[in-house]
Amino acid sequence: MILAGTNVSAQTYPKYRTQPLKDTVSATHESTVHKAETPPVADKFPADFETMMAKAKKEYQEKNYTESAKTWTAAFKLCPDKHKYYILHMRAYCYFAQREYDKVIQDCTTAIEKAQLPHLNAKGGLMFLRGLAYKSRNQPGDEERACADYKKARETGFISGDTLFGYDCN
Repeated sequence: MILAGTNVSAQTYPKYRTQPLKDTVSATHESTVHKAETPPVADKFPADFETMMAKAKKEYQEKNYTESAKTWTAAFKLCPDKHKYYILHMRAYCYFAQREYDKVIQDCTTAIEKAQLPHLNAKGGLMFLRGLAYKSRNQPGDEERACADYKKARETGFISGDTLFGYDCN
């Protein structure tokens, strides 16, 4: 008589914990593209502005990009200065969906250079979107501009990885 025994045990791994940095949005390794964040709610917005934001978001979700861009433009006038980057970023998404790349580049550049950015991730998101617009527009010099923006977006931690959309930006 032969007796056989099996000993089954599962390997256990230590639990990893990460702490997000204060006032930042953590990038994940699963995706290199992030959605624009909702502006911080540190202060109360005028009721008209809140209504316009909700309307613009709904129009965008319904793929009514032209109307959404118009609503974001109207909301820009009521927005506190420290949240203007968000309005420009969201309007740039509308323009990108309509393939109006020059307007995307203009809004992103204005936000990067003139708006108050709350953290590096906001700047990274704007740099990334502007890089996508340069890549999509594809005029002379745009590949270099796109690579420069992707590099800066990577430096902020907004995107990660070795290659991006077929560009060898090294």
